[in-house]
Amino acid sequence: PLTQYLNGLVIDLNSDMLTLIWDDVLECDSNGDLDVKPKAYISPRHFSCIQSRQMYELCKIQFEDTTEWQATNYFQYKNNYDQTNYDNGSIQVHITMAAPMQNLWLDLLKDLLQYPIALAYAAIAGSHIQLLEYLVDEHEIDINRMSKFNDSYYGYVMDVVAEFGTLEMLKYLHAAGSQACSTRAMDVAARDGNLEMLQWLHENRTEGLSTRRIYWPVVRGCVEVVDYLMKQCDARIADNAINDAASEGHLSMVKYLNEQHNVAFTTNTMDKVAKYVRLDIVKYLHENRTDEFTTEAMDNATQKDHLDVAKFLHENRTEGCASIAINGAATYGHLEIVKYQHENRTEASLANAAVTGNHIHLLEYLVAKHEVELNRLSKFYSQARSTRAMDAAAHDGTLEVVQWCHEDRPEGFTTQEIYWSIVCGHINVVNYMVKHCDARIPENAMDDAASQGHLNMMKYLDQHAACTAGTMDKAAVFGHLNIVKYLRVNRTQGCTTEAMGNAAQYGHLNVVKFLHENRREAVCSTLAMDEAARDGKFEIIQWLHENRTEGCTADAIESACMFGHVNILDYLITRCCASIPARAVDIASGAGHLNVVKYLTKQHHAYCRTDAIDDAARMGFLDIVEYLHYNRAEGCTTNAMNCAAQNSHYNIVKFLHENRTEGCTNMAMTVTAANGYFDIVKFLYENRSEGYTRQAIVGAALSIQWNIVEYLYIMQNQKYTKASVTGYLDIVQYLNEYPTGEDISDAVAAVALCGHVDVLKYIHYKPYEEGNNTSEIMKFLHENRPGTDSIYTAALEGHLDFIEYLYEMPSKYKPQN
Repeated sequence: PLTQYLNGLVIDLNSDMLTLIWDDVLECDSNGDLDVKPKAYISPRHFSCIQSRQMYELCKIQFEDTTEWQATNYFQYKNNYDQTNYDNGSIQVHITMAAPMQNLWLDLLKDLLQYPIALAYAAIAGSHIQLLEYLVDEHEIDINRMSKFNDSYYGYVMDVVAEFGTLEMLKYLHAAGSQACSTRAMDVAARDGNLEMLQWLHENRTEGLSTRRIYWPVVRGCVEVVDYLMKQCDARIADNAINDAASEGHLSMVKYLNEQHNVAFTTNTMDKVAKYVRLDIVKYLHENRTDEFTTEAMDNATQKDHLDVAKFLHENRTEGCASIAINGAATYGHLEIVKYQHENRTEASLANAAVTGNHIHLLEYLVAKHEVELNRLSKFYSQARSTRAMDAAAHDGTLEVVQWCHEDRPEGFTTQEIYWSIVCGHINVVNYMVKHCDARIPENAMDDAASQGHLNMMKYLDQHAACTAGTMDKAAVFGHLNIVKYLRVNRTQGCTTEAMGNAAQYGHLNVVKFLHENRREAVCSTLAMDEAARDGKFEIIQWLHENRTEGCTADAIESACMFGHVNILDYLITRCCASIPARAVDIASGAGHLNVVKYLTKQHHAYCRTDAIDDAARMGFLDIVEYLHYNRAEGCTTNAMNCAAQNSHYNIVKFLHENRTEGCTNMAMTVTAANGYFDIVKFLYENRSEGYTRQAIVGAALSIQWNIVEYLYIMQNQKYTKASVTGYLDIVQYLNEYPTGEDISDAVAAVALCGHVDVLKYIHYKPYEEGNNTSEIMKFLHENRPGTDSIYTAALEGHLDFIEYLYEMPSKYKPQN
């Protein structure tokens, strides 16, 4: 690619080509002027390829000192193991530093080596094994204490490596004893189609997948990955995955799922592949499946101008199409499709669609094809004259279409049609309607033109339409100063008291100044400064304070807190003498603005409530939780840990557990289990006493979070239910013969979710025959259908045989009602 580029052979400099060119530059150690190379986003991975100091110096000149690179190419790491505070300092690592980190150029790393823990995190993120080994040996870095990234990257270290790094680094961390891994590692390996990493994680780690329902590897066409997951991990295809894979054109995936697993296709699959020009898949599905298409398949192909797909469907299928197909093609101007459909199909209503799309060439085709006068095209002509078609022509300003529609049309134009022409600034269309169609200018025409900023239209309407004070108001609120000036000079209606306030509210300072100096009727309200504070318009606030007397309300302070405008907050408090509302710190905490929280609490000793930590925890702002914990005494409530857990903020849950005493309620685990946050469920179960409830398992099961279901069942030592979940009939039989005293109603719910009919039959009939706990089972099924478990969840999972069994069992076993 580099050679092709230098010789002028690269035509399309897209992002992929730019990346390939720079791969060549850096990997080949190309000397020469880098300025002649095209600009592109270069990742740290590219700079890891640099092998010589000479190339490194060239890259520093090219990238490190260039303004557009400064903000986006630094990665931050804190110099402490938990990566949660700046007490021990931090480092910012530019992407070009990947070269000295990869090559272990210690002289260039001397400044970063003052923060060895932070540098170790950077080494892990960039998969610089040699540097990490050096830090472990020479700076006594403890790999087992390195848990999570919290800045430029986020998540457990092994998860981040699985997503952004190399298998070699993953193996190194594993060998060093790191446990900083979760289900996300296998999830991202599967998502990215990284089969080698996926296999290694499955064979060497125990975290597994977060769900057995796989989507991304299917959609991305990773056949080998999907095959591995289905065979080795008992994975299943997620809903809509096959539809989206077919839409993306992955014929190999479609063949695999059809031929190896006989996965069910739907009419939606067939229709989608026609929409996205997947003729090869359309042919394959037609030849190898008996599933039905619908008329939507040809509708989609026709409207998207896929003539080859439309021809194939017409010649090989019987579903046909709806009138929307050819109408859509006409609307979008697809002449070849229109010709084909018109000659081969009967579901047509073309003239209206052609007019709606402003396609004169289609209108001419229709006239020529019928070889009759336009006004004798019966229903086509009547549809072409519809108000909807005229609206579209007027809206788009296509004068020739407007003229075409107007011929032999005695009823004239409607107010709606001329309205759209005015709003869109089509003077030629408006002029034609007024002169030739006896069209009337709407009453608020000048208001509409003013709001859109069409000065020329304003000048035209000045001779044909009335003006009100609202006209200048509309121009002011949308910041059209030229129209405000024009109206002041040429009209006498002026404006209302809302003009200045609305202009200030939306940040149009030039309009505000002009109205203040030239219109005495223009006044303001507190809403202007309140809204300016919300939107961060400091100049507006400053001008209003210095030139007007209306002031602001508490909403201004609260808005500045919500949106993090410290400069405005400081100005309002110190210059405008605004009072600090009681909710100010709470609002800033919930919005994640630590700078505002610090300003209010340090500079003004602002009042704070327990809502501050609660809201910060709920939204995942650990830095604010830590700051308030160490610097304020108000504390928090159980809502803090509850909400942090429910929103997957593991680091906050851990911090609150280790540093505060409020704790949480059993709602924390219940909702977290249903949401599928395995690491937090595990942490809560192992570290908190507030409680596991059966609802946690039910919620996780209903959300298809099998790893959490399995974990909680195992931890609760419910052997009978565990065997039922996995479908091991022999184990269930054994446990029934040697009972543990366990209430097996959970087992019934579990087999319902998993569809193990043979196990369910045994659980139902055996206890009944032996008089063993049958009433409890029947009571459970009765109380939980259809709202929570058995039949409802079986239906969700598509277990038809299970549902049939429940409905067909003898009445003495069947749940009532």
